[in-house]
Amino acid sequence: MTRVLICVFLLSSWSFVWSQQPYRVVEFTPPEGEILEVGGLDFLPDGRLVCSTRRGQVWIVEGPEGDPKDMRFSLFAEGLQEGLGLEVVDGVIHVLQRAELSRLHDDDGDGRCDRIETVANDWGVSGNYHEFAFGLPRDAAGNLYMSLNVSFS
Repeated sequence: MTRVLICVFLLSSWSFVWSQQPYRVVEFTPPEGEILEVGGLDFLPDGRLVCSTRRGQVWIVEGPEGDPKDMRFSLFAEGLQEGLGLEVVDGVIHVLQRAELSRLHDDDGDGRCDRIETVANDWGVSGNYHEFAFGLPRDAAGNLYMSLNVSFS
């Protein structure tokens, strides 16, 4: 009998949890002709969303919390190598590429990256298809962390 009551309680609790909306799922249309393949997301201090992609682009999205029809995408940077981690630190975009952690600078304020500063790149890459760098969470002290895959060779 106790097991039956526990099962009933768990099932009723589960339905309650699923009835709550802890976050909102928004579907939007990416820029025409683009496949985003998102690798990292973070927000700028002004609320715009920054998105890095496996294809080496960084997009800035205006209006990410409004109506998806009103979202505006602008290409901030391109030519990066598999940006699979992103963190905005003090308003500056940091992207974790396959072979380095980079800080992207918009020196002239035109909304495009003018300069890429290498922050770290001392982990070596052999060229194996399975070597990736992921993540970029920041702890309370401001340290950035990444995860590195190793090759199967």
